[in-house]
Amino acid sequence: MPGYVEQLFVDMNGTFLVLTMADGFQVRNARTGELLSEVRDLSFPRHLVLAEGGGGKVVAVAYPGAVDLFDVKDPQAPERIGQVSLNLYNDSLNGPYLNTRQPMVPARER
Repeated sequence: MPGYVEQLFVDMNGTFLVLTMADGFQVRNARTGELLSEVRDLSFPRHLVLAEGGGGKVVAVAYPGAVDLFDVKDPQAPERIGQVSLNLYNDSLNGPYLNTRQPMVPARER
């Protein structure tokens, strides 16, 4: 395991872990701790989170002004699949929040 980990996320099936670090993240086998993949040299990430739904698994990495999305459905081969332009801010009490002056896109009708 790396010497310093900021956050730890476990996928819903309990098969892998996402460990966030100051410059990226690692994906490890949840049972053995074996390193499955690693994404490093990210420039000033502020927040990372593992999001799951609809069969997809995505690591969202927030920077000043943007959020990069990495598909981790195959934990051995994370793939950068896109970027969303938005500003996230952080206050130590409430965590990250959006700049409310930004236009918001309404959710799709279901």
